[in-house]
Amino acid sequence: MNHGRLWAFTLVDDAADRRWENAVGRFAETEWGAKFIDEVTLIMIGAVPPQERVSSVLYGMGSAILVKTAPFDAIGDTIQAVFRALADYPLPSVSVFLVDDDWRVAMLGAFWSTWLKACVAANVSSFRVMPDGSIQVVQDVEVGVTQAVTTYRPDEKVTILWDIPHVSTPPRVRRQGDGLRLDAITVPDVNREVEVIRLIEPTPQELPLEDAERVVAGGRGIEGPDGFAILEELATCLRAGLGASRVAVDQGWISYAHQVGQSGKRIHARLYMAFGISGAPQHLDGMKDCETIVAINRDPKAPIFDVAHLAVVADAREVARQLTLALRARESEEHVMTV
Repeated sequence: MNHGRLWAFTLVDDAADRRWENAVGRFAETEWGAKFIDEVTLIMIGAVPPQERVSSVLYGMGSAILVKTAPFDAIGDTIQAVFRALADYPLPSVSVFLVDDDWRVAMLGAFWSTWLKACVAANVSSFRVMPDGSIQVVQDVEVGVTQAVTTYRPDEKVTILWDIPHVSTPPRVRRQGDGLRLDAITVPDVNREVEVIRLIEPTPQELPLEDAERVVAGGRGIEGPDGFAILEELATCLRAGLGASRVAVDQGWISYAHQVGQSGKRIHARLYMAFGISGAPQHLDGMKDCETIVAINRDPKAPIFDVAHLAVVADAREVARQLTLALRARESEEHVMTV
C-alpha cells in the first residue's frame, strides 16, 4: 500500500550557495522507504538556482517545484503567498522539512502543518514509510539520551521536521537522467505583517552549553537547589550557560541537560567558572578544553585546582553572591553614564 505524495522542503538564500545540495543529498541517501510513496517532489523556496543545476543531479525524486521569492524570513505575508502558489498542485500526504540548523525551515514547517491541517513531528532524527502506508517517526526528546517513537496511520497527513545528520563525508549525489519534471513559479515581494522590535536572549536554563561562550557551573559545594538559584542570577549577569557536576544532577538539584563531563556535555567555553566542584576525573574530561578555568572551592586540595587558571579558596555560594552584586552595580553605573 503506497502513501500518496511526499514533498521535501528546503530553503535557498543564495543561488550560488550549494548547501541545499548537501541537505537534499542527505535526504536521498536516507533509507526512509521511498518505494512505498507514489511520487516524491522537491520544493525549493527562496533564491532558487538555475533549473539546469537542479535537474543535473538525482535526488531520488520525480519532480521539483522551484518557488522564487524575495529574501525569505519565514514571517509575514510571504508564507501565505507561497502556500497559495503551492495549493495549485496536488498536495502531499507527507511533508518533510530539511532542517539544516535553520530555524526558518522549522518555522515554515510548523506553519505548513497548520495550513494543511496535518500532524507535526519535530526534532525528528529518523523516519520511515512502512509497507502498510503508516509513517514511523523517531524523535529526540533529549539528544543522545531519550527517544520517542510515534506511528501515524496511513490516512493521516504528516509534517516531519527532520534534523539533517551532520557527518564528515559528502553525500553521494548521482547524476539524473531524463524525466525529472521541473516547475518554476515566482512569488512577488509583499509587505511584512511582523516587525521585529527586540530579541529576547535565552536564559541560563535555556542556553545550550555547547554554544555558550561562558559557563557558570555548580557542584556539591553549592549545597542544594537554592545554591543553583544563586548561580543562575550570576549566569544571567554574565550571559552565561548554567552547568553542573554529576553529583549535583544525581541529587536532583538541577536537570541532566546541564551536566558537564564524560556522561554529560563536553564544552569548549572561553570562560568556565566552577563553584563548589571538587573536580572528579569524569567532570574534568568534559571541561578541560575551556580557554579559561576559574575554580572556587573551600577545599584547598580540591583536584580542580590542578587544571584551574585561577583558584579561589572560599565559600562558593558567597563568592557567587558577591560577584553578582558587583556585576549589577557595574551595570547600573554604565546605565547612568549612557542616560
